[in-house]
Amino acid sequence: VSVLNWGGGGRHSRMTPDSDLFRGQRPHMHSALNGVVRDLQGSTKLPCADDAATGPTGPGGMRRVPSIQQLGLAEEELTEQPVWKVVLTGGPCGGKTTALSIIADKLRSMGLQVFTVPENATMFSTAGAGFPVHSNKEHQLTWETSRMICQMQMEDTFANIAKASGRATVILCDRGVVDASAYMDAETWAEVLDTMGWDPAALRDERYDMIMHMVSTAVGAESCYVNTVYRHETPQQAAVLDGKIQQAWQLHRKRCEVDNSTGYDEKVRRVVSYICRGIGLGGSSASLCSATYLLDKSVMVRERDAFPKAEHVHTLMVMLQNSVRDDYSFVRARRQKGCHSFVHGRSTPSAHSERQTSQEEFVASLALAHPQLEILSFDLWVWVDNTKDESGASVSTHCYELSQECSNPDVCRLKVETNGASQPDSAALPQWIRPYILCDVSNDGSYLEFELARRLSPTESLAPTAAET
Repeated sequence: VSVLNWGGGGRHSRMTPDSDLFRGQRPHMHSALNGVVRDLQGSTKLPCADDAATGPTGPGGMRRVPSIQQLGLAEEELTEQPVWKVVLTGGPCGGKTTALSIIADKLRSMGLQVFTVPENATMFSTAGAGFPVHSNKEHQLTWETSRMICQMQMEDTFANIAKASGRATVILCDRGVVDASAYMDAETWAEVLDTMGWDPAALRDERYDMIMHMVSTAVGAESCYVNTVYRHETPQQAAVLDGKIQQAWQLHRKRCEVDNSTGYDEKVRRVVSYICRGIGLGGSSASLCSATYLLDKSVMVRERDAFPKAEHVHTLMVMLQNSVRDDYSFVRARRQKGCHSFVHGRSTPSAHSERQTSQEEFVASLALAHPQLEILSFDLWVWVDNTKDESGASVSTHCYELSQECSNPDVCRLKVETNGASQPDSAALPQWIRPYILCDVSNDGSYLEFELARRLSPTESLAPTAAET
Protein backbone atom coordinates (compact mmCIF):
# COMPACT_ATOMS: atom_id res chain seq x y z
CA VAL A 1 0.00 0.00 0.00
CA SER A 2 1.17 3.51 -0.77
CA VAL A 3 1.06 5.58 2.40
CA LEU A 4 1.13 9.36 2.19
CA ASN A 5 3.95 11.32 3.79
CA TRP A 6 1.88 13.78 5.75
CA GLY A 7 4.63 15.86 7.32
CA GLY A 8 4.37 18.22 10.29
CA GLY A 9 2.31 17.94 13.44
CA GLY A 10 4.63 15.40 15.05
CA ARG A 11 4.69 17.21 18.37
CA HIS A 12 1.05 16.19 18.87
CA SER A 13 1.62 12.45 18.41
CA ARG A 14 2.35 10.30 21.42
CA MET A 15 2.73 7.03 19.54
CA THR A 16 5.96 5.72 18.14
CA PRO A 17 6.48 3.72 14.94
CA ASP A 18 8.19 0.96 16.88
CA SER A 19 5.39 0.49 19.41
CA ASP A 20 3.10 -2.54 19.49
CA LEU A 21 0.10 -0.36 18.72
CA PHE A 22 -0.87 -2.45 15.71
CA ARG A 23 0.00 -5.91 17.01
CA GLY A 24 -2.20 -8.55 15.42
CA GLN A 25 -2.59 -6.79 12.06
CA ARG A 26 -1.43 -8.43 8.84
CA PRO A 27 2.31 -7.78 8.30
CA HIS A 28 1.84 -5.35 5.41
CA MET A 29 -0.94 -3.56 7.33
CA HIS A 30 1.27 -3.31 10.43
CA SER A 31 3.98 -1.66 8.35
CA ALA A 32 1.57 0.68 6.59
CA LEU A 33 -0.14 1.87 9.78
CA ASN A 34 3.15 2.48 11.54
CA GLY A 35 4.20 4.38 8.42
CA VAL A 36 1.22 6.69 8.90
CA VAL A 37 2.35 7.44 12.45
CA ARG A 38 5.91 8.17 11.26
CA ASP A 39 4.64 10.49 8.58
CA LEU A 40 2.35 12.36 10.97
CA GLN A 41 5.35 12.84 13.25
CA GLY A 42 6.96 14.82 10.49
CA SER A 43 9.77 12.48 9.41
CA THR A 44 9.11 13.24 5.74
CA LYS A 45 7.43 16.11 3.89
CA LEU A 46 5.30 15.28 0.90
CA PRO A 47 5.59 17.79 -1.98
CA CYS A 48 2.36 19.69 -2.38
CA ALA A 49 0.93 22.54 -4.41
CA ASP A 50 2.61 25.16 -2.20
CA ASP A 51 6.03 23.71 -3.00
CA ALA A 52 5.57 24.80 -6.58
CA ALA A 53 6.46 28.33 -5.51
CA THR A 54 10.10 27.29 -5.63
CA GLY A 55 9.89 25.91 -9.17
CA PRO A 56 7.80 25.91 -12.33
CA THR A 57 5.75 22.86 -11.43
CA GLY A 58 4.29 21.05 -8.44
CA PRO A 59 3.82 17.28 -7.93
CA GLY A 60 3.51 15.31 -11.14
CA GLY A 61 4.03 18.43 -13.21
CA MET A 62 1.00 20.24 -11.73
CA ARG A 63 1.36 24.01 -11.90
CA ARG A 64 0.48 25.94 -8.77
CA VAL A 65 -2.33 28.47 -9.12
CA PRO A 66 -3.17 30.82 -6.23
CA SER A 67 -6.58 30.35 -4.73
CA ILE A 68 -7.55 33.85 -5.90
CA GLN A 69 -7.31 32.62 -9.49
CA GLN A 70 -8.99 29.32 -8.57
CA LEU A 71 -11.98 31.26 -7.25
CA GLY A 72 -12.11 33.49 -10.31
CA LEU A 73 -12.38 36.59 -8.10
CA ALA A 74 -10.65 39.90 -8.52
CA GLU A 75 -7.58 40.35 -6.35
CA GLU A 76 -8.73 43.73 -5.05
CA GLU A 77 -12.08 42.20 -4.04
CA LEU A 78 -10.38 39.55 -1.92
CA THR A 79 -8.02 42.14 -0.44
CA GLU A 80 -10.98 44.15 0.84
CA GLN A 81 -13.03 41.23 2.21
CA PRO A 82 -11.27 37.86 2.09
CA VAL A 83 -13.14 36.39 5.08
CA TRP A 84 -16.75 35.23 5.35
CA LYS A 85 -18.29 34.23 8.69
CA VAL A 86 -21.07 31.70 8.17
CA VAL A 87 -23.30 30.47 11.00
CA LEU A 88 -24.84 26.99 11.00
CA THR A 89 -27.81 27.23 13.30
CA GLY A 90 -31.23 25.70 13.90
CA GLY A 91 -33.13 23.71 16.51
CA PRO A 92 -31.88 20.52 18.16
CA CYS A 93 -31.11 17.58 15.83
CA GLY A 94 -30.96 19.66 12.66
CA GLY A 95 -27.65 18.12 11.57
CA LYS A 96 -25.43 21.16 12.15
CA THR A 97 -22.51 19.57 13.99
CA THR A 98 -22.51 16.47 11.79
CA ALA A 99 -22.57 18.59 8.64
CA LEU A 100 -19.72 20.84 9.76
CA SER A 101 -16.82 18.65 8.61
CA ILE A 102 -18.58 17.62 5.37
CA ILE A 103 -19.22 21.24 4.40
CA ALA A 104 -15.70 22.25 5.41
CA ASP A 105 -14.10 19.55 3.24
CA LYS A 106 -16.28 20.46 0.27
CA LEU A 107 -15.37 24.15 0.49
CA ARG A 108 -11.67 23.34 0.93
CA SER A 109 -11.85 21.25 -2.23
CA MET A 110 -13.02 24.38 -4.04
CA GLY A 111 -9.83 26.20 -3.07
CA LEU A 112 -11.13 28.02 0.00
CA GLN A 113 -9.42 28.08 3.36
CA VAL A 114 -11.91 26.94 6.01
CA PHE A 115 -11.82 27.37 9.79
CA THR A 116 -14.49 25.88 12.06
CA VAL A 117 -15.67 27.32 15.38
CA PRO A 118 -17.15 24.57 17.60
CA GLU A 119 -20.34 24.96 19.60
CA ASN A 120 -19.21 26.55 22.85
CA ALA A 121 -21.98 25.22 25.08
CA THR A 122 -21.00 21.64 24.26
CA MET A 123 -17.32 22.50 24.65
CA PHE A 124 -17.98 23.96 28.09
CA SER A 125 -20.02 20.91 29.15
CA THR A 126 -17.31 18.53 27.93
CA ALA A 127 -14.76 20.49 29.96
CA GLY A 128 -16.88 20.09 33.11
CA ALA A 129 -18.15 23.70 33.09
CA GLY A 130 -21.68 23.09 31.84
CA PHE A 131 -24.59 25.44 32.41
CA PRO A 132 -25.32 25.73 36.17
CA VAL A 133 -28.97 24.68 36.01
CA HIS A 134 -29.52 24.54 39.78
CA SER A 135 -27.47 27.60 40.75
CA ASN A 136 -28.54 31.21 41.33
CA LYS A 137 -29.33 33.73 38.58
CA GLU A 138 -26.05 35.65 38.99
CA HIS A 139 -24.07 32.44 38.42
CA GLN A 140 -26.15 31.60 35.34
CA LEU A 141 -25.75 35.09 33.84
CA THR A 142 -21.99 34.97 34.43
CA TRP A 143 -21.83 31.60 32.68
CA GLU A 144 -23.84 32.85 29.69
CA THR A 145 -21.92 36.09 29.22
CA SER A 146 -18.59 34.31 29.69
CA ARG A 147 -19.55 31.72 27.08
CA MET A 148 -20.59 34.41 24.60
CA ILE A 149 -17.36 36.34 25.16
CA CYS A 150 -15.37 33.16 24.61
CA GLN A 151 -17.26 32.45 21.38
CA MET A 152 -16.72 35.94 20.01
CA GLN A 153 -13.03 35.82 20.92
CA MET A 154 -12.65 32.52 19.04
CA GLU A 155 -14.47 33.94 15.99
CA ASP A 156 -12.37 37.12 16.03
CA THR A 157 -9.11 35.21 16.54
CA PHE A 158 -9.84 32.96 13.57
CA ALA A 159 -10.79 36.02 11.49
CA ASN A 160 -7.47 37.72 12.33
CA ILE A 161 -5.54 34.60 11.35
CA ALA A 162 -7.52 34.35 8.11
CA LYS A 163 -6.88 37.99 7.19
CA ALA A 164 -3.17 37.61 7.88
CA SER A 165 -3.02 34.55 5.61
CA GLY A 166 -4.11 36.55 2.58
CA ARG A 167 -6.36 33.70 1.44
CA ALA A 168 -10.09 33.64 0.80
CA THR A 169 -11.49 32.03 3.95
CA VAL A 170 -14.84 30.77 5.20
CA ILE A 171 -15.23 30.61 8.98
CA LEU A 172 -17.96 28.09 9.79
CA CYS A 173 -19.54 28.70 13.20
CA ASP A 174 -21.52 25.97 14.95
CA ARG A 175 -24.17 28.43 16.17
CA GLY A 176 -23.77 32.21 16.53
CA VAL A 177 -23.91 34.33 19.67
CA VAL A 178 -27.51 35.41 18.95
CA ASP A 179 -28.65 31.79 19.40
CA ALA A 180 -28.37 32.39 23.14
CA SER A 181 -31.51 34.57 23.05
CA ALA A 182 -33.62 31.52 22.14
CA TYR A 183 -32.59 29.73 25.33
CA MET A 184 -33.73 32.46 27.77
CA ASP A 185 -36.73 34.70 28.25
CA ALA A 186 -36.81 38.21 26.78
CA GLU A 187 -36.16 39.86 30.17
CA THR A 188 -33.00 37.82 30.83
CA TRP A 189 -31.71 38.43 27.29
CA ALA A 190 -32.24 42.18 27.75
CA GLU A 191 -30.33 42.01 31.03
CA VAL A 192 -27.41 40.22 29.36
CA LEU A 193 -27.27 42.87 26.62
CA ASP A 194 -27.52 45.73 29.10
CA THR A 195 -24.89 44.31 31.46
CA MET A 196 -22.36 43.84 28.66
CA GLY A 197 -23.31 46.93 26.66
CA TRP A 198 -23.99 44.89 23.52
CA ASP A 199 -26.13 46.04 20.59
CA PRO A 200 -28.37 43.11 19.51
CA ALA A 201 -28.50 44.33 15.88
CA ALA A 202 -24.70 44.51 15.75
CA LEU A 203 -24.37 41.01 17.21
CA ARG A 204 -26.74 39.69 14.54
CA ASP A 205 -25.91 41.73 11.43
CA GLU A 206 -22.32 42.94 11.73
CA ARG A 207 -20.60 39.83 13.02
CA TYR A 208 -21.83 37.34 10.42
CA ASP A 209 -22.09 37.35 6.64
CA MET A 210 -24.55 34.45 6.24
CA ILE A 211 -26.90 32.44 8.42
CA MET A 212 -27.70 28.84 7.43
CA HIS A 213 -30.72 27.67 9.44
CA MET A 214 -30.84 23.87 9.33
CA VAL A 215 -34.36 23.10 10.52
CA SER A 216 -34.67 20.57 13.35
CA THR A 217 -35.86 17.13 12.33
CA ALA A 218 -38.61 17.71 14.89
CA VAL A 219 -40.18 19.83 12.15
CA GLY A 220 -41.05 17.72 9.12
CA ALA A 221 -38.94 14.64 9.90
CA GLU A 222 -40.08 13.63 13.36
CA SER A 223 -39.11 9.97 12.89
CA CYS A 224 -35.46 11.01 12.56
CA TYR A 225 -35.36 12.96 15.82
CA VAL A 226 -33.09 11.40 18.47
CA ASN A 227 -31.77 12.47 21.86
CA THR A 228 -28.13 12.40 22.95
CA VAL A 229 -26.22 12.99 26.16
CA TYR A 230 -26.26 16.73 25.33
CA ARG A 231 -29.80 16.85 23.88
CA HIS A 232 -32.72 16.35 26.24
CA GLU A 233 -35.57 18.21 24.51
CA THR A 234 -38.67 16.35 23.39
CA PRO A 235 -39.58 16.73 19.69
CA GLN A 236 -42.26 19.24 20.69
CA GLN A 237 -39.77 21.30 22.71
CA ALA A 238 -37.24 21.09 19.89
CA ALA A 239 -39.80 22.41 17.38
CA VAL A 240 -40.59 25.37 19.63
CA LEU A 241 -36.87 26.08 20.11
CA ASP A 242 -36.33 25.91 16.35
CA GLY A 243 -38.99 28.59 15.91
CA LYS A 244 -37.36 30.84 18.52
CA ILE A 245 -33.99 30.54 16.76
CA GLN A 246 -35.62 31.41 13.43
CA GLN A 247 -37.10 34.50 15.03
CA ALA A 248 -33.75 35.51 16.54
CA TRP A 249 -32.10 35.59 13.10
CA GLN A 250 -35.04 36.51 10.87
CA LEU A 251 -33.87 40.10 10.23
CA HIS A 252 -30.41 39.09 9.02
CA ARG A 253 -29.84 40.27 5.43
CA LYS A 254 -28.52 36.86 4.25
CA ARG A 255 -30.46 34.12 5.98
CA CYS A 256 -31.28 30.80 4.33
CA GLU A 257 -33.64 28.20 5.77
CA VAL A 258 -32.82 24.58 4.88
CA ASP A 259 -35.81 22.37 5.67
CA ASN A 260 -36.26 18.59 5.82
CA SER A 261 -38.02 18.18 2.47
CA THR A 262 -35.10 16.04 1.26
CA GLY A 263 -32.83 13.38 2.76
CA TYR A 264 -29.95 14.42 4.98
CA ASP A 265 -27.22 14.14 2.30
CA GLU A 266 -29.18 16.40 -0.01
CA LYS A 267 -29.85 18.76 2.90
CA VAL A 268 -26.10 19.17 3.40
CA ARG A 269 -25.56 19.67 -0.35
CA ARG A 270 -28.16 22.44 -0.31
CA VAL A 271 -26.26 24.18 2.49
CA VAL A 272 -23.02 23.96 0.46
CA SER A 273 -24.82 25.36 -2.58
CA TYR A 274 -26.28 28.28 -0.60
CA ILE A 275 -22.87 29.14 0.83
CA CYS A 276 -21.23 29.00 -2.60
CA ARG A 277 -23.87 31.31 -4.01
CA GLY A 278 -23.46 33.67 -1.07
CA ILE A 279 -19.73 34.13 -1.71
CA GLY A 280 -20.02 34.33 -5.49
CA LEU A 281 -19.23 30.76 -6.50
CA GLY A 282 -22.72 29.42 -7.11
CA GLY A 283 -25.54 29.34 -9.63
CA SER A 284 -29.27 29.81 -9.48
CA SER A 285 -30.29 26.42 -8.09
CA ALA A 286 -30.08 25.34 -4.48
CA SER A 287 -30.04 21.65 -5.35
CA LEU A 288 -26.91 19.77 -6.37
CA CYS A 289 -26.91 16.88 -8.84
CA SER A 290 -23.97 14.51 -9.20
CA ALA A 291 -22.59 11.83 -11.50
CA THR A 292 -19.49 9.60 -11.33
CA TYR A 293 -17.50 8.31 -14.30
CA LEU A 294 -14.69 5.80 -14.64
CA LEU A 295 -11.84 7.23 -16.71
CA ASP A 296 -8.94 5.75 -18.60
CA LYS A 297 -5.90 6.15 -16.35
CA SER A 298 -3.87 7.75 -19.17
CA VAL A 299 -5.76 10.98 -18.52
CA MET A 300 -3.52 11.52 -15.48
CA VAL A 301 -0.43 11.62 -17.68
CA ARG A 302 -1.64 13.11 -20.93
CA GLU A 303 -3.95 15.85 -19.73
CA ARG A 304 -2.34 17.33 -16.62
CA ASP A 305 -2.01 20.73 -18.31
CA ALA A 306 -5.70 20.70 -19.18
CA PHE A 307 -6.71 21.36 -15.56
CA PRO A 308 -4.05 23.79 -14.28
CA LYS A 309 -6.45 25.44 -11.83
CA ALA A 310 -7.03 22.25 -9.88
CA GLU A 311 -6.48 22.05 -6.13
CA HIS A 312 -4.23 19.09 -5.28
CA VAL A 313 -5.44 17.13 -2.23
CA HIS A 314 -4.01 13.98 -0.60
CA THR A 315 -6.53 11.79 1.24
CA LEU A 316 -5.92 8.80 3.48
CA MET A 317 -8.95 6.68 4.46
CA VAL A 318 -8.87 3.80 6.96
CA MET A 319 -11.85 1.48 7.49
CA LEU A 320 -12.41 0.50 11.11
CA GLN A 321 -13.20 -2.87 12.69
CA ASN A 322 -16.66 -4.45 12.32
CA SER A 323 -17.32 -2.50 9.11
CA VAL A 324 -19.45 -4.09 6.39
CA ARG A 325 -20.58 -2.67 3.08
CA ASP A 326 -23.91 -1.27 4.26
CA ASP A 327 -22.62 0.00 7.61
CA TYR A 328 -18.99 1.03 7.80
CA SER A 329 -17.00 3.38 10.01
CA PHE A 330 -13.80 5.11 9.00
CA VAL A 331 -11.25 7.79 9.80
CA ARG A 332 -9.91 10.08 7.10
CA ALA A 333 -7.04 12.53 6.89
CA ARG A 334 -6.64 15.20 4.20
CA ARG A 335 -3.60 17.24 3.32
CA GLN A 336 -4.01 20.32 1.17
CA LYS A 337 -1.47 23.12 0.79
CA GLY A 338 0.42 21.92 3.85
CA CYS A 339 -2.66 21.90 6.11
CA HIS A 340 -4.17 18.77 7.66
CA SER A 341 -7.75 17.94 8.62
CA PHE A 342 -9.07 14.78 10.26
CA VAL A 343 -12.58 13.29 10.45
CA HIS A 344 -14.29 10.24 11.91
CA GLY A 345 -17.33 9.05 9.97
CA ARG A 346 -19.96 6.39 9.49
CA SER A 347 -21.90 5.45 6.36
CA THR A 348 -25.17 3.50 6.16
CA PRO A 349 -27.79 3.27 3.39
CA SER A 350 -29.93 5.87 5.14
CA ALA A 351 -27.28 8.37 6.29
CA HIS A 352 -23.67 9.46 6.00
CA SER A 353 -22.25 11.34 8.98
CA GLU A 354 -18.85 12.85 9.71
CA ARG A 355 -17.37 14.79 12.57
CA GLN A 356 -14.09 16.60 12.87
CA THR A 357 -11.52 14.99 15.10
CA SER A 358 -8.00 15.67 16.32
CA GLN A 359 -4.74 14.23 15.06
CA GLU A 360 -4.36 12.34 18.34
CA GLU A 361 -7.75 10.66 17.91
CA PHE A 362 -6.99 9.87 14.28
CA VAL A 363 -3.72 8.16 15.20
CA ALA A 364 -5.36 6.30 18.09
CA SER A 365 -8.11 5.08 15.73
CA LEU A 366 -5.50 3.43 13.50
CA ALA A 367 -5.21 0.72 16.15
CA LEU A 368 -8.81 -0.18 15.28
CA ALA A 369 -8.18 -0.48 11.54
CA HIS A 370 -10.06 -3.35 9.92
CA PRO A 371 -7.45 -6.13 9.48
CA GLN A 372 -8.94 -7.32 6.16
CA LEU A 373 -9.62 -4.02 4.40
CA GLU A 374 -6.98 -2.03 2.60
CA ILE A 375 -5.93 1.50 3.52
CA LEU A 376 -7.07 3.84 0.74
CA SER A 377 -4.63 6.51 -0.32
CA PHE A 378 -5.97 8.94 -2.92
CA ASP A 379 -4.54 11.72 -5.02
CA LEU A 380 -7.32 14.16 -5.85
CA TRP A 381 -7.50 17.10 -8.22
CA VAL A 382 -10.49 19.36 -7.70
CA TRP A 383 -11.54 22.32 -9.80
CA VAL A 384 -14.62 24.46 -10.40
CA ASP A 385 -16.10 25.80 -13.64
CA ASN A 386 -18.81 28.45 -13.76
CA THR A 387 -21.26 28.62 -16.65
CA LYS A 388 -22.33 32.21 -17.31
CA ASP A 389 -25.14 33.81 -19.26
CA GLU A 390 -24.79 36.61 -21.79
CA SER A 391 -24.67 39.24 -19.05
CA GLY A 392 -21.80 37.45 -17.34
CA ALA A 393 -23.88 36.26 -14.39
CA SER A 394 -23.17 32.75 -13.08
CA VAL A 395 -26.05 30.39 -13.86
CA SER A 396 -24.51 27.06 -12.86
CA THR A 397 -21.41 25.68 -11.22
CA HIS A 398 -19.70 22.37 -12.01
CA CYS A 399 -17.35 20.99 -9.38
CA TYR A 400 -15.00 18.28 -10.69
CA GLU A 401 -13.18 15.80 -8.43
CA LEU A 402 -10.69 13.56 -10.22
CA SER A 403 -9.27 10.85 -7.95
CA GLN A 404 -6.68 8.12 -8.38
CA GLU A 405 -6.05 5.36 -5.83
CA CYS A 406 -2.29 5.37 -5.18
CA SER A 407 -1.89 1.61 -4.67
CA ASN A 408 -3.98 0.82 -7.76
CA PRO A 409 -3.55 3.58 -10.39
CA ASP A 410 -6.04 1.81 -12.67
CA VAL A 411 -8.82 3.15 -10.44
CA CYS A 412 -9.41 6.64 -11.81
CA ARG A 413 -12.77 8.27 -11.10
CA LEU A 414 -14.32 11.61 -12.00
CA LYS A 415 -17.12 12.90 -9.79
CA VAL A 416 -19.09 15.85 -11.13
CA GLU A 417 -21.46 17.93 -9.04
CA THR A 418 -23.56 20.73 -10.47
CA ASN A 419 -26.09 23.15 -9.05
CA GLY A 420 -27.59 23.67 -12.48
CA ALA A 421 -31.09 22.61 -13.37
CA SER A 422 -30.26 19.16 -14.76
CA GLN A 423 -28.21 16.05 -14.01
CA PRO A 424 -24.57 16.23 -15.21
CA ASP A 425 -24.24 14.67 -18.67
CA SER A 426 -21.04 13.36 -20.26
CA ALA A 427 -21.78 15.46 -23.34
CA ALA A 428 -21.58 18.59 -21.19
CA LEU A 429 -18.16 17.72 -19.73
CA PRO A 430 -15.07 19.61 -20.90
CA GLN A 431 -14.13 18.47 -24.39
CA TRP A 432 -10.63 17.39 -23.42
CA ILE A 433 -11.90 14.84 -20.88
CA ARG A 434 -14.65 13.17 -22.93
CA PRO A 435 -12.35 10.75 -24.87
CA TYR A 436 -11.17 9.22 -21.58
CA ILE A 437 -14.63 8.30 -20.25
CA LEU A 438 -15.02 4.53 -20.04
CA CYS A 439 -18.43 4.30 -18.38
CA ASP A 440 -20.89 5.93 -16.01
CA VAL A 441 -20.58 4.31 -12.54
CA SER A 442 -22.94 6.64 -10.68
CA ASN A 443 -25.11 3.68 -9.65
CA ASP A 444 -22.33 1.10 -9.41
CA GLY A 445 -21.62 0.35 -5.76
CA SER A 446 -18.38 -1.49 -6.59
CA TYR A 447 -16.59 1.85 -6.87
CA LEU A 448 -17.60 3.10 -3.44
CA GLU A 449 -14.77 3.44 -0.92
CA PHE A 450 -15.69 0.33 1.07
CA GLU A 451 -15.71 -1.88 -2.01
CA LEU A 452 -12.38 -0.45 -3.17
CA ALA A 453 -10.87 -1.21 0.24
CA ARG A 454 -12.18 -4.77 0.01
CA ARG A 455 -11.09 -5.41 -3.58
CA LEU A 456 -7.61 -3.97 -3.09
CA SER A 457 -7.00 -6.08 0.01
CA PRO A 458 -4.42 -8.89 -0.42
CA THR A 459 -6.82 -11.08 1.56
CA GLU A 460 -9.91 -10.17 -0.46
CA SER A 461 -11.44 -13.59 0.10
CA LEU A 462 -11.47 -12.94 3.85
CA ALA A 463 -12.84 -9.39 3.63
CA PRO A 464 -16.51 -8.73 4.43
CA THR A 465 -18.71 -8.82 1.36
CA ALA A 466 -22.11 -7.47 0.48
CA ALA A 467 -23.65 -10.86 1.33
CA GLU A 468 -22.59 -10.41 4.95
CA THR A 469 -24.74 -7.31 5.25
